[in-house]
Order: sequence, then structure tokens, then C-alpha cells
Amino acid sequence: MAILGFLKERILNRVRSWNSRFLSRAGREVLLKNVLQALPCFAMMVFALPITRCKEIKVLLNQYWWSGSMANARGIRWKAWQAVSVPKAKGGLGFRRLREMNLALLGKQAWPLLTRPDSRVARVYKSRYYPHTNLLDAVPGSNPSYVWRGIMEAKHVVGRWARRSIGNGRDTIIGSDPWLTTDEDPYV
Repeated sequence: MAILGFLKERILNRVRSWNSRFLSRAGREVLLKNVLQALPCFAMMVFALPITRCKEIKVLLNQYWWSGSMANARGIRWKAWQAVSVPKAKGGLGFRRLREMNLALLGKQAWPLLTRPDSRVARVYKSRYYPHTNLLDAVPGSNPSYVWRGIMEAKHVVGRWARRSIGNGRDTIIGSDPWLTTDEDPYV
């Protein structure tokens, strides 16, 4: 999506303004976590970033972390970015993985459609995109909006952890709806 090309440029401009400063590793860590990884958050809440765009941004963050500048990209990368983006409690540095963060933020948009089906937004989406099914069984359809495409990409993340509240039991299909609280097998 060419519309989201501004994200890479904003990150590059921000890093270029920091190139002249001498920052320690701790300073670079704070800037990476609190500024650079926060820049694309609003766009990630609404749109599914293309995987290539996420990789480009990851390369920029990796380059800045290890070299301290964008002009001099040389240096040894002592660990892979996957190892650095592990939580601190598990031995990493806690950098966010952009693709997973994007799916989590889009899942937050899908959750109210699933849990509050009587809200106005849920009724509009249901009438437009999935009138005869539920959100977890919906398909993108013809000519979907960018927001709906993003919700469809995050649907499997929400569906993996969603459980059916039985209530009166009329709408629950015991064999096909996940309703048990165990993660290994939520079905009967």
C-alpha cells in the first residue's frame, strides 16, 4: 500500500536528526522503544501494514540499534533481531515485533465487533460484510475497505483466544464453537 510509505520516511527523518548526537546503547534503546516504535502505532491500529513494509521498518530499527546511525551502517550485528525482540524476562531487549503488534492492534478493533454485536459500528460492518454469518466466519468479500481488510487479517488472532459464553445455550453449537477454557482443546 503506497499510502503507508510515509511511515518509513518519518522514521528515517527522525533517525537522521539523531545521527549527530552521541547516544549510549541505553539512550538508543529508549529512543527505539518510545519514539520509533510508537510512530507507526496509529496507522497500525487502522490498517494492516504490508509484510514488506514491516520488514523495511525492522531493518531500519535494527540498523540504528547496532550502528547508531543511518549513514554508517557498518558494524557487527551480535544477535539477530528476532533474539533482540524477545521480552527482557526471557533474555532479550523487549523490542516490539511490528507485525505482531499490528495484528494485536487490529484485533483490538475486531474485539468490539465480536463482543458487542448490537453496537452501531458492529451492525454497519455486519450488514455490509457478513450479513448471514458471524465475524469469525466472515470473508473479505468483494471490494472491501482497507480497515475491513485489516480486521480480516487479525481475525485469526482474535478467534484463537475467543471463547463462547454459553448463556442460555440456544446459539451455541457444542461441537464447533470454542467454549471450554483450556487452550489445548477448547472444543468437546
